[in-house]
Amino acid sequence: MPNHPASVKNHWLPILLILSSTAMPGADAAWQTTTAGDRDVASINNEHGQTLELFVDERNTIRLRLTLGQGFETFAAASCPTFQIDDRTPMHHFNPGPDCVVASKQVTFSLGEIVDRGIRSLVVHRLLNGNAANFRYTVSNGQYRQATFSLSRSKQAVRRLLGYGLKVEIDQAEQ
Repeated sequence: MPNHPASVKNHWLPILLILSSTAMPGADAAWQTTTAGDRDVASINNEHGQTLELFVDERNTIRLRLTLGQGFETFAAASCPTFQIDDRTPMHHFNPGPDCVVASKQVTFSLGEIVDRGIRSLVVHRLLNGNAANFRYTVSNGQYRQATFSLSRSKQAVRRLLGYGLKVEIDQAEQ
């Protein structure tokens, strides 16, 4: 091999391409199951530092929590974010209250209760089988924002969290 700068450059080009593609932010973002405090949580972070978590509370209710990233922005207290999985309808709306608890940096949604090793929830079904979840929300100064999360490997992480024997059903009217 001649000692020529072009051949050296061509030799390293494939390696540089591989390294740059693996170092891209969000490229490896996938759901994972971890333990946070005294509970197991399936979660993902997006490229903006926001977090989406799924967990089961002490009443056997599946909860979905959206947490804003670092910074001064907080959720508007009077409204819950809407969200959509892929481009499928319906867009999911919750009213503030027990099914949507709004705190300054977090919103927690109630997705349904596990009964007899099963749950009837369109949202849980779509979290297991979708590609992306898009949240739209209002921040405290009245401006609208959006947060998007990949659902890559969500099925595996959520099944580890909830158990592989859990039956997830949806009503035909919900589709």
